[in-house]
Amino acid sequence: MKRYGLIGLMLLVILATPAMAQTLNKGPIGNSSLGITSAKLSDTNYTYGSNVELTVTWSYYKAEDYGSRYIAIIDWSTYTTKVKPYTGDAFVANASDPSNYKWLISLPEDAGSQTYSINTAEKNMFPSYYVVVIFNTTGAYDDRLVFIVEPVAGKPYVSITTDRMTAALGDRVELKYKMTASENYYVGVLVTGWEGKVYFQNCSVGTWTLYPWMAPMANFDEDRCVAICMAAGKTKSECENGLKFFPLTSAYGFKNTTEGYIVFKIAAGKDPYNLFTGSDPTRAEATAVVILAKPTLSSISIPSKHVNGTDLTITGVTNVAETNSKYDVGEQNMVYLNITDLNDNLKCGRTFMGIIGKDKTFSIKIDNFGAQPPCVLETGYYKANFTLVTDTGLTDEEVTVFELVNGMVKIMPDKTTVVRGDKVKFTIITNLKVNNPVYFTIEDQRIIGGTGSATETLRVDATGKAYKEITVSQTAPLTEYRFRAVIAGDVSDTITISVVKQTIDLNADKTTVARGGEIRFTGTTTADEVYVFASEPGVFKDVTEVPSDTTFAPTNAMKKFLPDTNDRLDFKLEVLTTADAGTYYLYFYAPANTSMIDRASDPQKMFAIVVTDPRITKVEIPSVIPYQGKVEVTITADPGKRENARLTWVLEGSNIKARPTDFGRGDIYYSLDSNNEVKFYLDLKDYRSGSRVIDPGLYVFTVKLYLDSEEVDKVQKLVEISAVSLDVTIEPSVIVIGDQIKVTVQSNREGVAGYDHIFVTMVGANYKAVQRVTLDSTGKGSVTFETLGIADGTYKIYVRDTMNTSTADYPELYVAEELYDLDPADATARVARAHDDILVIRTIQILKEKPTPTPTTPPPTTPPVTTPAVTPTTPPPTTPPVTTPPPTTTPAPGPIPGFEAIFAIAGLVAIAYLLRRRQ
Repeated sequence: MKRYGLIGLMLLVILATPAMAQTLNKGPIGNSSLGITSAKLSDTNYTYGSNVELTVTWSYYKAEDYGSRYIAIIDWSTYTTKVKPYTGDAFVANASDPSNYKWLISLPEDAGSQTYSINTAEKNMFPSYYVVVIFNTTGAYDDRLVFIVEPVAGKPYVSITTDRMTAALGDRVELKYKMTASENYYVGVLVTGWEGKVYFQNCSVGTWTLYPWMAPMANFDEDRCVAICMAAGKTKSECENGLKFFPLTSAYGFKNTTEGYIVFKIAAGKDPYNLFTGSDPTRAEATAVVILAKPTLSSISIPSKHVNGTDLTITGVTNVAETNSKYDVGEQNMVYLNITDLNDNLKCGRTFMGIIGKDKTFSIKIDNFGAQPPCVLETGYYKANFTLVTDTGLTDEEVTVFELVNGMVKIMPDKTTVVRGDKVKFTIITNLKVNNPVYFTIEDQRIIGGTGSATETLRVDATGKAYKEITVSQTAPLTEYRFRAVIAGDVSDTITISVVKQTIDLNADKTTVARGGEIRFTGTTTADEVYVFASEPGVFKDVTEVPSDTTFAPTNAMKKFLPDTNDRLDFKLEVLTTADAGTYYLYFYAPANTSMIDRASDPQKMFAIVVTDPRITKVEIPSVIPYQGKVEVTITADPGKRENARLTWVLEGSNIKARPTDFGRGDIYYSLDSNNEVKFYLDLKDYRSGSRVIDPGLYVFTVKLYLDSEEVDKVQKLVEISAVSLDVTIEPSVIVIGDQIKVTVQSNREGVAGYDHIFVTMVGANYKAVQRVTLDSTGKGSVTFETLGIADGTYKIYVRDTMNTSTADYPELYVAEELYDLDPADATARVARAHDDILVIRTIQILKEKPTPTPTTPPPTTPPVTTPAVTPTTPPPTTPPVTTPPPTTTPAPGPIPGFEAIFAIAGLVAIAYLLRRRQ
């Protein structure tokens, strides 16, 4: 059995109550429902100021299902009265309340172990019983660990606290104090720190006096002091008010100029004469400091301009206690308001008072300020004089200037131009208080289908605004209408609304369309419905012929469209496939009255639509294609119904008739995309017809449009497949070892970037290097060679375009490295598929150093020599070389006349081309 010292036994006796049936228990304990493997204390008895050590080991705990876990230390009295009587959420809320626990931590979801060290003094764990509570957010708990904190041996334990760190003069401070000991000590409580005053608490009379009171006892707190006071003949209320509170009033010497702080002190010791001097080794003391604050008004809210005749509400903030609360002592805490002119002459027949609330704020409201007693005022500037009083001589004052103004009203419609059937919302803006009347007048009720004028009383809301909405009648005359708003004092505002025709704004995405096609219309309208008619029936799907009458009633057979909530129109009309080609007219009406269309007055829109047969509208293909080149082809059509349309093409010339399947495409036909287009790349290298290639010459590119299986249109284009040319430039013109050689190749392969089948091979004594050229979209590319470290002398540069026609045995890189000087005209070139290559050879000289320029001496001046006249001879005529101009291609839709002549010309051009290559 643990042995308790005298102090411990006394403390147990002092603290023992019937509720303390719980046994001291340091553990270890475990709780599987909370996922606690072990929880234990280092001891059950601790001395105040020592550390409580708590070791906890926990397992994985799914918080999503069971709630988060917490561990708290709560003094036994608080736990048994404020926490344990509750269950579920209330238990959790009270156990998690910082005013109830001394220490609290949360455990993670994952498993772990931790030893916590809690200092009893730092956590204000004064001598008492304490319980360790392990709980989760669903209300499950374990409270088996209980320990005691004992006083320090040889000295009493004392404590004193206040309810606030700062207190306003004129209020009072609430105290809590305690002394616990194992034997009798003298004990006293005092307050000091201002004007040289020291007040001691006199428990026997229940007040603070200038003389000390003390008595020997083993424990002492406010309850004990109240009991002694009541034994002296006072009531409990009188004793509590005198002993638990200290007034900061003028009766205790406090003034408006008092600054600094006051100190509350409790001391206990064996020597009553040195109780507060510190010379008694058995003495213990504790202090609490409160900062003094002058009563203060702040954050006063009063409008800089106030409307005459409306309620005036003023709010503000103070630092003093709630009026008539337990902290309000001496005079009543109040804010007083007087209204004066700028010369401080009182203008209202009374003083207004504001009561201070729990949040230390106040509010003063004066109904119909400026228009009725006790404040009947003219417009102008006034002073609001505020005085905060907490006790005699303890006050604060503030002055605010504001302007009293007349009322204001403004009508703000959401639109000033409307059409029949529109809604108009009026916002009436005022500077009036809530529920004040606004008189709203419609001077001509024909706008809403009535007669004469009418006035309605509206009420403003808390923001000073009133609202009114009207619907414009379908029969309202097209004219202007006046609306008027009036507030008290005959302050008014007038606004005018114009009723105009319905509007329609419509656009067509095209005015030429093939049979079976669609036209998309977009735009806006103010009408509820838009009707469409055609100049002839049977042209546009579901669109009837326009009636001949000027006015007529709509029927279900008439085509109509409805705008969306933002008045936007977006619809399509379909041209029938059976329609004849020609020009037709569409008429759109936006009727003001949905029950009658008036062609003479209703807004309308008309379009002329050209209906055509399905056709090819554009064929885009370069007129010149390099030999073995690659170009982009775009074909655009107006097919009517795109789903039924297909395109195909053929390239004819030089005894070749090539279709899409001859270029690797699986199907001969193309489908149109959503833009009625077909785009593809025509790569002449993809031509597959044995070992043949498409030679240079003139060709005809024919495009055909089919609807289902019927050919409906054809367009032909003349194109030339030209021999590839290479223009080679080498820089710099004088090359010295160390320079960088740049070789630029310009070809006629324009239009498609990325062609990389041109190689540059630089060859010299014991030197060979190969570079690959990649062309850009202009047919241009370049490579560089470094000369640092090579010998001076003569070098050759071979530029070869392989045409991308190499073989597996002779890849193009092998040809460039090993057969770089192979002449395409050589009979063996065909084996390596190099017979169609373009080869350009350049010779360069690389110098050791840059040559020094040789100075030149001007020739001596020779006097002119007279030459006898000579009869001129006529030189023989020079015959210029015969040049064959390039063929001129003129794209033209439809069949090409003289088709046989074209092929004859193409043959001649091909023969000329082959002769030039032989040369």
